[in-house]
Amino acid sequence: MKFKILIISILTMAILVVAGNYRWEYRESDEVFSYKYDRWAKQLWAEFTPEIGSNDIIDIPLVYGDKLTTKELEPYLMKMGVSGEIVKLWVHRTRLSDAYTGVLIANIAMIVLISLNIIIRKKR
Repeated sequence: MKFKILIISILTMAILVVAGNYRWEYRESDEVFSYKYDRWAKQLWAEFTPEIGSNDIIDIPLVYGDKLTTKELEPYLMKMGVSGEIVKLWVHRTRLSDAYTGVLIANIAMIVLISLNIIIRKKR
């Protein structure tokens, strides 16, 4: 019985790893913006890299349109920030990421515990 659960957990782990790798589709990029599509949330995001000298990367959800320029960035963020649309998208993306991470950690813990249980029972 323990071997069946272990095999199911390993298969689930493989599916989770594939799903994690499948999540992002990276698209074209320019000097300041890199675009990526979140397949789970069905949302386009722009990674904004500020001027040289800063290592901070800011992810911005694109609600209307599929491109941004540096001139459009601040008005876009002001408009979307006031409406609360950006927060909704961030929360949705964060919940998906947190759920994925939780299931992955639980699966790893299950594999470790079952493996330890099998090893201990064999030594007896």
